[in-house]
Formats: sequence, C-alpha cells, structure tokens
Amino acid sequence: MGMMTMKSEPHIYSISEFKQEMSRILSSRKEIYPSDDVFCGTIKGKDGFEEIRTHRGDKVLFPINFQYLFLFRGQNMEYIPCLPTLYRMNLDVYSQIVERMKYHLFEQLLYSHPIVTDFFQVHNYRVDVEGLAQHYGLNTTVLDFTSDLDVALFFATCKYNRNMDSYECYNDRKKHKAVLYVINPFIHGDITKTDDVVNLFENRITCIGLQPFARPGVQKGFAYHCTPGHQALQAIMYHIEFTTNESRKYFAKYKEGQKLWVQDELVSKTKLIKSQRCFSRDVFEQSAIEVMGYDSSLEDIAQELNRRGIVINNSLLQQNVCLSLEERTHIIDRWYSGESKKFSSSLFHRETIRDGVKYNELDMEAIVHMCMLDIAASGLQFPQGGVVKDYNKQENNEQ
Repeated sequence: MGMMTMKSEPHIYSISEFKQEMSRILSSRKEIYPSDDVFCGTIKGKDGFEEIRTHRGDKVLFPINFQYLFLFRGQNMEYIPCLPTLYRMNLDVYSQIVERMKYHLFEQLLYSHPIVTDFFQVHNYRVDVEGLAQHYGLNTTVLDFTSDLDVALFFATCKYNRNMDSYECYNDRKKHKAVLYVINPFIHGDITKTDDVVNLFENRITCIGLQPFARPGVQKGFAYHCTPGHQALQAIMYHIEFTTNESRKYFAKYKEGQKLWVQDELVSKTKLIKSQRCFSRDVFEQSAIEVMGYDSSLEDIAQELNRRGIVINNSLLQQNVCLSLEERTHIIDRWYSGESKKFSSSLFHRETIRDGVKYNELDMEAIVHMCMLDIAASGLQFPQGGVVKDYNKQENNEQ
C-alpha cells in the first residue's frame, strides 16, 4: 500500500535535542510524585525487572525503568509501509503454512530449553513465543519496540549486516538521517475503559521482557502485534540526524552490538529452522488447520507443498531443532554456576491486595490505573515536530 508524501518538512532533531526533549517531558511528570517511592508505575532507583500478573494468571517480567507511556523503534530509514516481516512477503496460503510450521518448530525449541520447563513454567512466568521468534529472526506478525530510548537509537544509528548477522557503525564521516517511531500504548485503546487498555497491553502491545535468553531482556523488548485487518504500524515518526562519531558512540556503548544482538544457543538452532524443508506430520497438521481451517483437505495441501519442495514426513517424530541432552546439560550447569543468582537478583515485586486477596506482585490493572492517573494530571505529551503515521491509510499528518 502506497502513501502520499507530506508537503511540509517535519522537524529534524539531533540526538541530543531529542533526548533533551524526552527528558523534559518525563521530568515534568516526575513532579506529580515528588516524594513518593512509586512513580508512574515504576520502582525508582532500581535497575531490573518487575513481576506483573496478567488477566491470564501468568506473570510478565517488565523492565523497571519502563515509564509505561512511551515505546521506541529505531530504523536507518523509513520503509513505506512499515510492516512486520510476514506481511511484507505477500505470501499465499501455502507459504503461510510453511512459515507457521517454522513458528511451531521454534516453539518446540523453546520448550526443549530446561530453564523454560524447569523454572519459567514452574514459577508461571510467560514465555512470549512470537515475540521471541521475532527477536531471533523468524518471519512474524510482530514489530520490535523497546522501552529504552538509547537501545532504539542504537538500531537507528548502526547498520545491520545480514551476511554477517551483526551490526556495524557508520565510518564515512558524513551526517546521516534515521527515523525513530514513538508510540504511547494508551492511544491504541479506549483510555476511558480500563479493561480495553489492559487487554491492549496483554494482546496488541505485549512486553517480552526478561526471558531465559539474554537478547530480549537487554533490549528491553516489547512486541507490537499486527493483524490481517490491521497489518501496519501506527506511530509518531521523528527524523533524527546523527554524525559518524555518534554512530561509533552507540556502537561502542553496546560493545559493537554484541550486548544487544546476543549470540546464544538459540541463534544457530533458529537458522536451522529458517532453512527447514522437511516437517513432521503433527507440525504440518497443526499449522495447516490454523491457516486454512478444519474443512481443508490436508492431503491436497500436503501434495501442493510437496510440489513446492516441502516434505511432510509421516514417520518423523522429533524435529532436529530441539536442544540435545548434551546442550541441555550444559545450560543447566551454567544456570547453577551463576546465571540463576544473577537472574533472581534482577527481579523485584510489590505486594497488592485485590478483592481481599493478597498477591506478591502488581497486576496489569494496577499498572494501568497508575498510568491513567499520570495522564489525567499531565496529559499525553509528545515531542513536537513528528509525523503521525498510520501505514494502514493513504495519508499521514504532521503532528
């Protein structure tokens, strides 16, 4: 879907100007709670993750420094329209089934991980399968966002080298322009209805947060979920100008990208999944029914996939992407040699009482109430000079 070009040029920020403007907006909100230990849904003075209970009864590990009002996405340039990878590909239903089978293989990989099965599931922590699939490079209906402005600025000012699966900084001594998308989760739901906003946080915009794998945690990752009827991004876009020195600064800040683009045991396994051409019968049937429904002829679908070089193996019981016993043992040894203590020390919680029942953590509704109080006192502020982008529509407007 195309888009009309704006006649009036939006304001172009330097990195320092944009950060100062965001700091000004957030500082003005702090004055609402000058002496309170709880500000805008966060625990002040701590760096880690907070347990938040959802309506489903499980818990999500939110970044503590998340102010619950702004999420960011940095890109080297604007792509029109801004779509998740799965919607960029214009796939027919058979190709969609193949992508769905890869998703379920990734799901099997996650649940072969001992920290997922023996720690996350035991403590009722949510494993965000689709958000993690996006983080590790599968085609999904998700766009990555972060609650950390500097993380977004890294992705805006450093280039991804697809061949090397790594990032690199600019070194041409020129000034460059990037784009930064900013969303406030509350403008995507009816702010007058708590349930509507709570459901939004749990369905449309979800916190991937801290997981058994380092990448989403260090990126303070959030997932913006798109749907077939609403495939593209809605956000405010800002133009950012930066120098090669600033690119190098962010490159160094995140250890040449390795601090954010963590290479762990999931990376090589996910690459295997992406190139997979042979699938088990159970994975095929599950995926085909999800895409085409129960009334579809599975044999006809299997024959068409076979014509396309995709093999459905009726005797294949276990895909080759799951973690081996040796890999699982190594992960467990590493966990008990120090990772477990580091993980637990990064977790915080606040007690709450709801309907006479005491809980050891806040629930999503309490977070929403705090944010609504903040918005009622300060309004919804954004930096000036952005462009309101709805890539589901033809026209967009300057803020």
